Amino acid sequence: MISAGDRALEGMQKALKSISNFSSVEFINRIVFGINKAEHMYPENWNNSVNLPSTSQTENLELFCKTVKNAILEVFPNWNGTITYYSAHKHFRLNEILEQMLLTTSSDSRLKILGAAAPKEYKELIEDKRALKVAEKLERRGV
Repeated sequence: MISAGDRALEGMQKALKSISNFSSVEFINRIVFGINKAEHMYPENWNNSVNLPSTSQTENLELFCKTVKNAILEVFPNWNGTITYYSAHKHFRLNEILEQMLLTTSSDSRLKILGAAAPKEYKELIEDKRALKVAEKLERRGV
């Protein structure tokens, strides 16, 4: 996870280079990059009434995603993974980041996340109702 607006991406790149020494391209393409603390993106004028970033924050978050992607591509030129911005504090886009993480797991690992148990059984295992909604959405899509 990367903090929104964090300009020091060299540490992330160094970690990615280390990962590349012992990981396959398939594994690397399954990495989901999350940009947390979206509410702190400049100009920090979050719209609390609808729990969304302002238009200018959204533009800056999208630009930052491109910056992060370019930094990743410097290390992994063929990377085609996902970058999702969210706010854990504001409970904003948590379903999206969870869905991206679930989609990148192998199908045999999902329930162990989703598929190992019958729907009724895994629904009982998921206490977080947001996670349950994501699990049900993925189940409907046949993922």
